[in-house]
Amino acid sequence: MELIMLLITLPVFCTSKENIDCFNREVDPKGFLYRGFKSSTMNGRICQKWTSQSPNNHGRTPQSFPNAGLGDHNYCRNPDGEPGGPWCYNSHGTSPRWEYCGIPYCDASTAGMEA
Repeated sequence: MELIMLLITLPVFCTSKENIDCFNREVDPKGFLYRGFKSSTMNGRICQKWTSQSPNNHGRTPQSFPNAGLGDHNYCRNPDGEPGGPWCYNSHGTSPRWEYCGIPYCDASTAGMEA
């Protein structure tokens, strides 16, 4: 019950006062709960939809990870708890297969309260 209260009182995914997609590392250090709308990697590659198996065949599907925010979209997520935060598969090829999205950290003092 205490964990639920913590998640309700502190923003997990938020938009900073500067309207930058970010996640609260105090609550979610790996960005597993990030539910923002960034759809490109830190190197500018467009993300592949999580429901697509092309060009990168993978097992990180909405069915395999039902609570990870995956769906028929290409937003950055971290379904398997990668240490570098939210990531996605590259929609333009298989090299690199996937990349981190470079979502910045934010906290309650710098973030808006949009969860």
